[in-house]
Amino acid sequence: MNRQSSDSSASDLVSTVQRVLERRIANPALRWLLRSRLHWLASHRLLLVSYEGRHSGTQYTFPVVYSRQNGDFVVVTPPDETTWWKNFVEPRRCAISVRGKMRPATGTVVTGDDRDALLVAHLESSPALRWLFGFGRGSLADPAQFSRAKELFTVVLFRVGTMTSASAAGRSVQREHLSTRPSRRPSDSGTSDTHNRSVSSASR
Repeated sequence: MNRQSSDSSASDLVSTVQRVLERRIANPALRWLLRSRLHWLASHRLLLVSYEGRHSGTQYTFPVVYSRQNGDFVVVTPPDETTWWKNFVEPRRCAISVRGKMRPATGTVVTGDDRDALLVAHLESSPALRWLFGFGRGSLADPAQFSRAKELFTVVLFRVGTMTSASAAGRSVQREHLSTRPSRRPSDSGTSDTHNRSVSSASR
């Protein structure tokens, strides 16, 4: 076995171990915490998403990192490493637990200009996330950096109550973040991210 193959095998092993730890330890612990009276320790950045699998009918509940945008809840996730977001390609009813309270909601994957605006706002509100992926504050004004961010993340919008209008939410946020948007945006060639891998990497 050559060194490259050995390094790849080691990386795969580490990734597998990390996923097992997340599923068996991290996610159950966070679910308990976010449902308890101690939710305030983490609920300023984490919420629980609950939904029924499209094909399996299985009920899933797991924590994700969020930001608030005009009253909605925005989550970004790496599509290469998570699959739960596929349940929200079309607007889909679900429930979210925010600050200890479970609420009915609608989730949907956001695309195009609406996705761009929400992604910029989410990253600009998350210093730790920008640091983790090497984005400096305001760096998304660089078309190359913005293109990289779009490749890294899929954006899912959760709106409490009625069916989500992602376009309206995106346009509203877009108006507030024009100064952080690149003057020329590369063409949207789809999405491919690990923001929420640490709290939700299991296949859904």
